[in-house]
Amino acid sequence: MKSAKNSMSKTNVSLASKAKSKKSGTSGFGKTSKGKSGTEDVEDLSNMKAKEPKKILEGHKRAIREIAFSASFKILVSVGFDFQIFVWNPYWEKEIIKLDGHESPLVGVNVPAGLECFISCDTKGMINVWNIKDYSCMQTTHVTNVNQVTSMRVVPKHRRLIIGSRVFKVFEYKKPFNSDTSDDNPILCALFSHIRFEFYIAGDRSVNVWNAKNGKPVRCFKNCFESVITYMALDNDHRKLIVGSDIGKIKVYDLLSGVCINTLDGHIDEKKQVHGEISYIGYGDEDGTIITTAWDNQIKIHSDDREYIK
Repeated sequence: MKSAKNSMSKTNVSLASKAKSKKSGTSGFGKTSKGKSGTEDVEDLSNMKAKEPKKILEGHKRAIREIAFSASFKILVSVGFDFQIFVWNPYWEKEIIKLDGHESPLVGVNVPAGLECFISCDTKGMINVWNIKDYSCMQTTHVTNVNQVTSMRVVPKHRRLIIGSRVFKVFEYKKPFNSDTSDDNPILCALFSHIRFEFYIAGDRSVNVWNAKNGKPVRCFKNCFESVITYMALDNDHRKLIVGSDIGKIKVYDLLSGVCINTLDGHIDEKKQVHGEISYIGYGDEDGTIITTAWDNQIKIHSDDREYIK
């Protein structure tokens, strides 16, 4: 009698569960939903579509190690064991370009924020910096004293490039700059012309000329010396720029054309091998003289005429 009662209770439970499943529209195989035609779909089609990839990018013949995406330029960069860098348009199935430049499998690629480039690294420690606009290689460097590089990561906030091997090696790179609003070298000295309404900024070996009205660069006097510029001065009419270097050389430039029109007697003693860094340049009001001082303990007075130097 007890066994009969148990079997009857089990039957009632199974029937109740089936009735409950019919009301809720579910079964043991999965969810069901009724369409307009009244038919029931056993599986959720939206979940099936979510499992399928929207696009497949094919081109790598060997395993892929890492990918990086540039939100600014809308490109995808992938690297792996192919020795090549693949650049993709995510909306197109074929790669934009394949870049050669490595002779061993690649371990990583990064697109640093704020820079118009991407960086790749291979197992032998070769690091290439690529222009993201024309895909040209801008710089190549090698990590020394490593057996095999396994990873690479750029930390834009701290301007660090970290290379992983058996040990971590950390490199610092220069802060990114905007050529339309800043100089690419430390500013050593600066002048303002109220006549021409221009700024003259000396950085390293060159002088950049900026328009004071719109704040845009106008022209550049490149490689004025083989060493850094330490001092500058303007003539009375603001037509000439006199510049001095840390090895005692002095030159006069035409501001309009940027051409060197005169080289003055510098503070250089070849016999004693003394090169006096130019510390001051002054221009006479009416007599047209150029006065210079340097670390060689001398004051020199030059005539602005090319034929006469005092």
